[in-house]
Amino acid sequence: MASEEILVKATERLELIPVKHYMDYVEWDPQDASRSKPSLANSNDRDSDLAKRFERGQKVVNHKGEDVYAVTATHRFICMVPGIKYPVSVGFRKTSFKHGKAWLNLAFYRGDLPLYAGKYTLRSEPKINSRSEEYYEMMVENAGWVTEEEFAEAKEVHAKVKDIGAVKVTGEDEAETRPETTEGPAI
Repeated sequence: MASEEILVKATERLELIPVKHYMDYVEWDPQDASRSKPSLANSNDRDSDLAKRFERGQKVVNHKGEDVYAVTATHRFICMVPGIKYPVSVGFRKTSFKHGKAWLNLAFYRGDLPLYAGKYTLRSEPKINSRSEEYYEMMVENAGWVTEEEFAEAKEVHAKVKDIGAVKVTGEDEAETRPETTEGPAI
C-alpha cells in the first residue's frame, strides 16, 4: 500500500490522539556526512547500549573533523488522526526532539490514564537558524480529552500497535526483526 504524506503548514493545526510512544536510537557512520547510508546499529530498547550512549551524549569525530553525536534518538508517537483511516507515525528528532519530550510530559500530567485518553494539536512554527535559514519545528499543545467513542477506538488501535518498537535491532550482522510501524501514512 502506498503511503500518504501529511504536511502541517505553519498556519494549520492537526488534531491527534496518540496511542503508542517509543524511542528510536540510531548509531550513524560518522564519515557519512548526509547520514543517508544505513545506520550502523539501531534499537528501540531503552536499556540498550545505544540508549545509554545517547544519554551520555557520546561524540565521535566526523569526516570534517567536527565532534558529532555518535547516537541520535527520536521520540515516536503512533497516532490516530480524525478523517484518516490508518494510524500515522509522528517522529520528533533533531531540533524537535524537545517537543516530543514536552508532548510526553503533557500526557503524564493526565495521571494514570492511558496515553490515548487525551487529544493534542500538532502545528509547525517557523524558526531561523544561525545561518539565517528558515526551518520549521513541530509543536504540540493540549487539545482536551477524547470522547468515549474515540477512547474505545484508540484502545482498539493501541492493542494492534502495542508491540511496535518493542523488538530491538542491534546491528548489521543480525536479521532485522523490527515490525513495520503501520501500513498507513507517516508524518
